[in-house]
Amino acid sequence: MMTDHNNKVGVQTLKGLLPLFKGLPLSRRKWKMSDRMYRTFLGVFLLVSLVFDLNWMMYGLIAMLIFEGLTNWRVPILLSKLFPKVFPLKPCAFHPYKIHHQFEAERAWRLLVGALLLVTYVFNLWFVPWFMAFAILGAGASGICPAAFSLKRIGFK
Repeated sequence: MMTDHNNKVGVQTLKGLLPLFKGLPLSRRKWKMSDRMYRTFLGVFLLVSLVFDLNWMMYGLIAMLIFEGLTNWRVPILLSKLFPKVFPLKPCAFHPYKIHHQFEAERAWRLLVGALLLVTYVFNLWFVPWFMAFAILGAGASGICPAAFSLKRIGFK
């Protein structure tokens, strides 16, 4: 049986964890589809496809990533254009690096991830897709994607 003190401690602990879920949809907040949220969903779907050995799901995610990279029709942008009141697009952060290419870093990231997943999944290098899925999930949860930062550092827009 929980006492009143234990209940207050639990509520304070939950309130302390709320900043960790700042980009995630909460009941009182407007749901925003950002690249951070996209990475979170992508990481979860990759892990689900790997855990349950769903080849069709993995190939579908790879095809979606490559399609988004080639056409630049990204899910967050499409959702914000189709449903602007439900999914407002968050503006990009300040880009402190010199731009050498007019190719967006997010687009290059999607092509890179799709190509790496395709090569490693086809040649049955089982540890690389698992590593990438956890890394993408971590990038979505933390909002820090070292691969995207590296691509921006190289000079992508």
